[in-house]
Amino acid sequence: MSPPSHEFLLVPHDLPADSIPMIPTHGHRPVVVTDMWVERNLHRKQYVSPETNITNVPFRRFPMPGFERLVVCSTRFEDVDLLHMSKAVKLMGATYDEEFSPKASVLICNNVVPGHEKLRHAQHWNVPTVTADWLWDCVRSGELRAFRTYLVQPHSSSPRPEAHNAQKEPIDHNKNKDKGGMRLGK
Repeated sequence: MSPPSHEFLLVPHDLPADSIPMIPTHGHRPVVVTDMWVERNLHRKQYVSPETNITNVPFRRFPMPGFERLVVCSTRFEDVDLLHMSKAVKLMGATYDEEFSPKASVLICNNVVPGHEKLRHAQHWNVPTVTADWLWDCVRSGELRAFRTYLVQPHSSSPRPEAHNAQKEPIDHNKNKDKGGMRLGK
């Protein structure tokens, strides 16, 4: 795909949308893109349309209320997708932890089939496992979404508070504690 004849305004991914400078236009507005869009283009070695990924354009709102209480881990993210997901999690106010352990509030899967061992540990530790759509829908909506509709697997033991209750109920990270953690990667 060849780049369209648009003008682009490049902004840092952590610049609030309401702080984006107004620039003089000559009948058309430039497409506002983030530095993550540039990284994605460079990684793929081709032009990527800004609309193809939520991280290519400025986020509506950050940090998001409720995210400050979350410890987020991930599985099945690689390369620039892993980098951008972790940046998004931090920008929204959560803690991103590369090591999956019982301290995690949620495990985000980049595809529906997470690594078997991580899924088994998530169930054992009672850590909700959600699809990546949960994170991207939170970014799109500008608010913390409940885990319920994004769950990869049902939970059999006592459920953790849903995301919409995250501000009301503290998460007991010592509950169901097991030794060690799992290094996240592929």
